[in-house]
Amino acid sequence: MDPLIYQVERLFERDGCGKTIWARQFFRQRETFHVPTRTFFEKEVMQGDLHSSVPVTKVLGKCIVMPHKDYFKLKPEGFDEKDIYVCEWRYTSKIRNWKKIKPSSFWDYPPYIKMVTRDKPLEATKVASVFKDRIMKHKEEVEEIEALEKIVEEPIPPNIKWAGGPDPNLTYWEQYTIPGPISVRRGDHVLVRGEGNRNMVAQIDTMWLGTDGMAYFNGPWFVVPAELPPQSDRKFFKSEAFLSTISDSNPLLSVVGKCVVLEFKDYCKQRPTQYNETDVYVCESLFDEAKRLIRPLPPGGLKKYNHSDHVQADEVYIFPEPRIPEKECLNIPQNPNVRPVIPNSSMMDMNEDSMDAPPSLGSVESMNVSGGIGTPGPPGAMTPSQAFLASAGNSTMSTASPSTKKDTEKRKKTVTAYILFSMDQRRITMEENPGVKFGEISRTIAVKWKNLSDPDKQMYQDRARKYNEEKEREEQEKRRLAELAAASRPPPQSASPGLPGGPGSPGNQRVRQESGGAGGHPMPPHMQQQGGAPGAMMGMNGGGMPPGYPPPPNLRADPLFHVVPPKPQRLLHSEAYIKYIEGLSKDTKTMCNWDKQLQATNNANSNNNNNNSVQVPRGGQPEDSRLPASWLSGIGEHTTSTEALWALRDFMMHEALGVVRIM
Repeated sequence: MDPLIYQVERLFERDGCGKTIWARQFFRQRETFHVPTRTFFEKEVMQGDLHSSVPVTKVLGKCIVMPHKDYFKLKPEGFDEKDIYVCEWRYTSKIRNWKKIKPSSFWDYPPYIKMVTRDKPLEATKVASVFKDRIMKHKEEVEEIEALEKIVEEPIPPNIKWAGGPDPNLTYWEQYTIPGPISVRRGDHVLVRGEGNRNMVAQIDTMWLGTDGMAYFNGPWFVVPAELPPQSDRKFFKSEAFLSTISDSNPLLSVVGKCVVLEFKDYCKQRPTQYNETDVYVCESLFDEAKRLIRPLPPGGLKKYNHSDHVQADEVYIFPEPRIPEKECLNIPQNPNVRPVIPNSSMMDMNEDSMDAPPSLGSVESMNVSGGIGTPGPPGAMTPSQAFLASAGNSTMSTASPSTKKDTEKRKKTVTAYILFSMDQRRITMEENPGVKFGEISRTIAVKWKNLSDPDKQMYQDRARKYNEEKEREEQEKRRLAELAAASRPPPQSASPGLPGGPGSPGNQRVRQESGGAGGHPMPPHMQQQGGAPGAMMGMNGGGMPPGYPPPPNLRADPLFHVVPPKPQRLLHSEAYIKYIEGLSKDTKTMCNWDKQLQATNNANSNNNNNNSVQVPRGGQPEDSRLPASWLSGIGEHTTSTEALWALRDFMMHEALGVVRIM
C-alpha cells in the first residue's frame, strides 16, 4: 500500500506525544469517488479537505506536489522523479465534490526549494481511471446486478379456481402460479421448452390439477416463419406468428416464460407493459398443419377470454399514433432435413394436388395464392393487415418499400464465470435464506463471489471457457452442415424469358404442369394426332407457342417440386425428464431413495434380512453367471465380474457426487 501524502502547515510539540505536524491530506485517484470515464495525469493527486495530526516519528520521507502549470516545465532540485506529483483539482470528501483549482490559488513553494527548467518538457498525457479496468473486467456481472436491482418486486397473485371446466372430477384454474414464480391465466401465451433447447409459443386455454398432483394446460400452438415449409417469395412481419390447427396438453412446469400474440389491429395500437418487445408477436393468419397451407383467421379472429374480477388484469399502453409494421423478406435458414420431391407424372394426376404438400402451380387452389405457400381465398380477399390499412386510409401499402435485413449471424451471449457461480449458488442461497426477496439473493451471491478465493474463481473461469469453446464448436458444425446442405441443392435452371413458349413464359405454365414437366419441348407425335396440337393447347392459356414454331435449342424445364411436409411441432419430453416426473412424491424432495442407494452393499452370502444387501437370486444362480461378462475386457485385481462392477459403482459415486464409502 502506498503511503499517504500530506502538506505540512505547522509544527508543534504536545505533552506526551512528542513533536507533531498539522497537515492537509492529498488523495490519490483510487482514494476518491469518481466516474470511470474520468482521466488523470499519471502522477496526479488531489488536494483534500481533511486535516490530521501526525507524529513526526511516522514520517517516511519528503515529496513535493506541484501545480499542473509548472509540473511539465520545471523540476525541483534535490528530489527524485518518483517523489514529484502534480495537482489540478480540489476534492471535498464529505460531499464527493470536484472543483478545479484556480492558477492564483495554488500554494507557494518553500524558500529552500529551488526550481530549475527540465531538460525536456514532459508530455501532458492523461490515463484512464483505475476503476475503468475493474468495471470492464466485471461488466457483465455489474450489468446483471444492476438489472436485478431494477426489478420491481411484485406480490404473487393468488390461485383462482374456474368453474367452467369440462370434467367435474378435476380442479380447473383461471389463474395459477408455478415456481419461478410465473403467474399465468386462461388465454395467456407462454414459452414452452421444446426439442433442441428451443422455445415454442403456446396459448393456455384450460388449466387443471391432475390426479397425480401436477398442473397441466391445454391449448393451441403458434408457429413462426422458421417452422414453416420453405417459401422464398413470401414476406413476413419481423415478429409474426401463425395460429396452428394443433392443440396439445403439457405440464405447466414446462413453461419457461411468457409472451403475447396480438391481432394486427391491436399490434398497431397498443402493447401490454409487462412484456419485452422481443416477446410480442403479431398474428393475422392460420397455418393448416394437415394441408400445410396458410389460411386467414376465422371471422372472429383470435379467441377472446373474459376473466373474473379477482384475476389480475394487464396494464396496456395505447400508442398516440398507430405503428404500422412492414413485411420483409426474412433470411430464414432452410431445414436440411426437408428435401424437395419430384412427383411422378405417371402416378399422379396433374389436376390433383397432394393433401400433404402445397398446391401445384397449375391447380385451381393455387390461382388465389400469392407467392410461395399463400392464403387461398376468394378473389379480392384482403388480409387483416390490408383491411386495417385500407380502413385507416394509410398510403404505406403502395408507397412503402420493403426494408432489407443484413445477413449477419447473431452471436449468443458468452457465459462468464460469475454466471456459472450464480447458477451453482442461487438454489443453495435460497434454501439458506427462505422468504428473502430475489434482489437480496442476488446481492448475497455477489458478496460470495467477491469473497471467493482466486483458485476457486480460476476454476469457474476454466469451466466458462470450456463451455464457450464447446458452444462455438457446435455453432461452427451447424454452419458447416448448413453450407453443405445449400451446396447440395441443384441451382435453378430457366430458359430465356424472351423466347415465346419457354418455361418462363406465363402462357406455358399450365402446359408444363399438365404435360408432366415437358416445358417448351414439342409434344409427342401420338398426342398431336389426337387433336392435341401444341399450338392449340397452349393457345388456350394465351401467349403460347404458335404451330410450326421451332423449339428453342437446349431448353430444360424446371422440375415441379413438392416439399415434404415437416413433422408437426409437438412437445416431446426426454426419457430422463419423464422418469424424474414419475419419481416425484410428496414424502421426499428427490426421485431416488438415497438411503437405500448409499447403504447398498455387495453382500451375496448374507443371511440376515438387510434389504440393502444384494441377495443370491431364487434358484441359487450366482449373480456373476447372470452378467454378460463379455462387456468387460478384464476384471483386473477383482475376483469376479460382480466385484468389478461394484468397484466401478463406488468410483462413479465418488466422481459424480463426491460420496465416499467409509468402511
